[in-house]
Amino acid sequence: MYVQKIFEETRTDVLHALMSDYPMASLVVQVDGCLEANNVPFEIDSSAGPLGTLRCHVARASGFWRTHSPDVEAMVIFQGPNAYVSPRWYVNGQKSGKVLPGWNYAVVHAYGRLRVMEDEQWLMTHLANLALPNEAAREKPWHLDEAPVDFVRAAASHIIGLEMSITKLVGKWHVSQHRTPADRESVAAALTQENKPGAAAVARLIAQVGK
Repeated sequence: MYVQKIFEETRTDVLHALMSDYPMASLVVQVDGCLEANNVPFEIDSSAGPLGTLRCHVARASGFWRTHSPDVEAMVIFQGPNAYVSPRWYVNGQKSGKVLPGWNYAVVHAYGRLRVMEDEQWLMTHLANLALPNEAAREKPWHLDEAPVDFVRAAASHIIGLEMSITKLVGKWHVSQHRTPADRESVAAALTQENKPGAAAVARLIAQVGK
């Protein structure tokens, strides 16, 4: 991924936060010399390794976990919030007319080699951990222990676990850093008023520029 220095995000905790907030990601692997992508939710373990460890599961019937090239690093793409930026939102641009539409977004690419995990206890722990952060804020959080053990074990027999120790993280935060403070304030205010998915989240990212 091409990343200009001004848009580069290197703080591991910030990258992990986006990955945790947007866990549904694209897993890209090489199969028979071609690229294959699968969209699956990931569990991020920030305490396992210098850059963390990713865990996910796929259907046993999918087959790619058997045929992917284990000696070639996989890539996982985490797409954060994104939003269209209208030229009318630029304060200076409204005076000169020298502006074009843009797009603000945040994205993380994680790299590493996949390990296939078929151990039942690993799968049980993974399924429980995958639900935990999504249930934590609920009044009555659901836990895997509530489901009958035989039912969960039967379900686990139909999936395969994948684990990836992250060897490289690349983060790109394209959130109007190249614009003036007045333009950023104007864009953030406009996005806050937009009734579109991701707009308010992008506005918050713009507000964090320089902090």
